[in-house]
Amino acid sequence: MNAACNCRRILLIRHGETAANEERRYCGSWDIPLSEQGRRHVLRTAAHNAVRSAAASFRGGTVIVYASPLMRAVETASLLFPQARVVPVPGFAEMDFGAFEQHTAAELAADARYRAWVDSGCTRVCPGGESKSAFQKRVCAAFRSLPLFAEDDAPTAAAEELPYLIITAHGGTIMALCEQFLRGTAYFDVKIPNCGIAETVLRRRGAEQGGAADMFFSDMRLYGV
Repeated sequence: MNAACNCRRILLIRHGETAANEERRYCGSWDIPLSEQGRRHVLRTAAHNAVRSAAASFRGGTVIVYASPLMRAVETASLLFPQARVVPVPGFAEMDFGAFEQHTAAELAADARYRAWVDSGCTRVCPGGESKSAFQKRVCAAFRSLPLFAEDDAPTAAAEELPYLIITAHGGTIMALCEQFLRGTAYFDVKIPNCGIAETVLRRRGAEQGGAADMFFSDMRLYGV
């Protein structure tokens, strides 16, 4: 197996602010655009070294960004990487909060369904929406469906020469991926603000022994831009 197949540098980028974020409302599957403040913040983030390095890694080729299909993530991708080909990935959409969407925690405080959900550690099924486990399964299945590594017969290259894998999505999407692939990390350990960036390396090992490959994140750096 080619050494280049065994790791891939990744940027996980949370979308910019929306009006709902600014009002601390549950967004979930609610498809809303960035706010004006959010757009300004994204444009400032475009100057961050991690973003510029990722764009430069494509060396004149087409920059590919995988994005949640929701407007706020697609718009963030287009503003950060204006020359990119943005590929929507339905599985990267934020968790569906069902009946809780468009509301703040304060507005839901008297709702027994909401209190039961919070008391469960936010793991139960949201009425009309998803459970944490179903959401994480969806996100991780979508991630595994991407072209994560070079083909085994690809020309030999240093791992650093492979273009970045860039994903623009949601706080929950990034939390789900980190819990699955960043060892010792729980879902709610990951605090990533709007326009926050998680830069990591996806590594694979174990396939050469004939078993299923073990994928994991290493060297994670979080940037709150």
